[in-house]
Amino acid sequence: MSYTHEFLSENGELQAAASVTRQLYPEHDWCFVADSGLDDPKLLAPFQSLDSTFIIRVQHAERLVDVWNERRHGFERERLGDLTLTLPPMLKLEATFTQARQT
Repeated sequence: MSYTHEFLSENGELQAAASVTRQLYPEHDWCFVADSGLDDPKLLAPFQSLDSTFIIRVQHAERLVDVWNERRHGFERERLGDLTLTLPPMLKLEATFTQARQT
């Protein structure tokens, strides 16, 4: 990300990036892949209306999340760590990246 303009907030930058990308590629499905820093509901809120898929690394397994229960027609609160244990493993990715000249 280039900081040649005035940086307002992480939320604002993410919203702007989503808006510009949606304008450039309106016909594409979106899949956001993020580290655990994007697991904050207030950061995800602007993206909920985009009908997208999210793949986010879980760091805070004790975090409580609301999950829709179709049978009971309502939300239930569960620990994120408990919820992830019930999901089938669908994808495993390995990647190497460089940050601050360290791989």
